[in-house]
Amino acid sequence: MKGLKHIFYHLLLAVMVGFGVSLVGGALASAYVASSSSYRLQSDSINIGGVLSSSTNYRMEDTIGEAGTGTSTSLTFGIRAGYQQMQETYLSITPPGNLTLGPAIPSTGGGLASTSGAWTVITDNPAGYTMTLVSSSSPALVSGANSFGDYVPSGVDPDFTWTVGAAAARFGYSAEGSDIVAKFKDNGVACNAGLLDASERCWKGLSTTAE
Repeated sequence: MKGLKHIFYHLLLAVMVGFGVSLVGGALASAYVASSSSYRLQSDSINIGGVLSSSTNYRMEDTIGEAGTGTSTSLTFGIRAGYQQMQETYLSITPPGNLTLGPAIPSTGGGLASTSGAWTVITDNPAGYTMTLVSSSSPALVSGANSFGDYVPSGVDPDFTWTVGAAAARFGYSAEGSDIVAKFKDNGVACNAGLLDASERCWKGLSTTAE
């Protein structure tokens, strides 16, 4: 599964500021052998035996008597045959590296600084993936004795429009992409409504609690 998400961060000093990030997700082909309203069985196996064992330190599942199992590869494909083989999933994340806000904000008069970046996520997990954003400090943007306060939505969380009062310094972000959760989608005038993904809309502040 592939895809791409964008997260834009905004900062504000008297006016505002920004800083960005991106993710990846997208369409996924998946298959399963049986399902109901309460479960989905990804795969089954015809064999002569098997058992699930567990303790406080481990969990082990095995099957006996399956034919045609194993791993095969070539320059153009890879196959994991058999009930146990196919349960392995792949996940990779490619980060954008360090991000730099710009332009520099003058010490008087305030200004706006912003940046953006992209995280690429690839997985073959039928359940997809979950990515969260969390700050290591509160407030999130700190440099020595200086800091910007985390953006606080003035209305419904998140704010559709970046809104910061005069003489205020704020740092926040907006999420964009095909895989974002409903709260970051909009209907053109409000967030957590509709199916749109307007650029640089739906703002909130970072937190030490994962979002």
